[in-house]
Amino acid sequence: MSTAAKGVVVAVAVALGALFAVGSVLAALFEAQGFGDRDSDPRTWYLVAMGIAFVACIAAPVALWRLLLPRSAPALPLAAVVAAAGVVLILGISIR
Repeated sequence: MSTAAKGVVVAVAVALGALFAVGSVLAALFEAQGFGDRDSDPRTWYLVAMGIAFVACIAAPVALWRLLLPRSAPALPLAAVVAAAGVVLILGISIR
């Protein structure tokens, strides 16, 4: 596989990961705001699941990037900071 093809695969993975990460944050926001069942508190397990989904949305593209293009891949600590910030955001949304 050529470097250009690997770059396209990585770009698609990053784009899809970003879309799903935004979707996870929006789903957590809707859950915290009572979208659907307004009389109940946010489901903790659902917010934790959205946090895990956010981490997966960051980790999967970074892992693929490091596998296919190891010389140009972002540093793992940077990816860990972004993932941790997203989890803090998602769990922080539920605090009223």
